Amino acid sequence: MHEATFTAGNEKTAKRVFHSTVSNAAKLALQANVQQLYLTYISARYTEEEQRLMLEQQAQTIFPASKVVGDFDVFDT
Repeated sequence: MHEATFTAGNEKTAKRVFHSTVSNAAKLALQANVQQLYLTYISARYTEEEQRLMLEQQAQTIFPASKVVGDFDVFDT
């Protein structure tokens, strides 16, 4: 699980405010050799389902097992 406040391409902004982009999180998951990446703490500017799907797809181009999840979602491991 990793926070992904911003879209790919917003790395400078994310770094300035101490957050991550979906691509930052996906690259870390790839390096860490994890099985699944759950992206959370998505900015409130991305409220529409299609926007959240776009974030998920951005991460999946780097780490295919990426999924945008909501607060308090529960998962079986």
